[in-house]
Amino acid sequence: MQKIIKICSGLCLIVIIVCFSERSYAEEDRGVKMEVKEISGQVSYTDKDFISIVYREESDSSKEYEMVFYIDKDVILHNFQGKDLKELNEQDTVDIEYVQIDKQGKTKRVAKRIRFVKKKMPSLDLKGLKE
Repeated sequence: MQKIIKICSGLCLIVIIVCFSERSYAEEDRGVKMEVKEISGQVSYTDKDFISIVYREESDSSKEYEMVFYIDKDVILHNFQGKDLKELNEQDTVDIEYVQIDKQGKTKRVAKRIRFVKKKMPSLDLKGLKE
């Protein structure tokens, strides 16, 4: 009987510790807003830790809008032949699913899933053409 009481007391203690530790984490996370988003664009830079894409261009002013993303260590890659970000080249088109974390006025974007859409369009060499 005493053994059962000790086991129940131990389990209750564990449950209480877990509840209080989760409560303290929740209090630390106040003021943090996390949102899952998706965007498409052309790759402008890749690194083992970052990817940057141009997601909009204004032709009349030649203005580009660019976003930089941290790459999650467990990022999921779709439509990659070798399952490696090194396959990406500048101006390849990708879709990125990311988590945007807003904390104390600072925004951090973490790429969770990157889907390869298409290779960059080859440029036409018009030097050899005659009119």
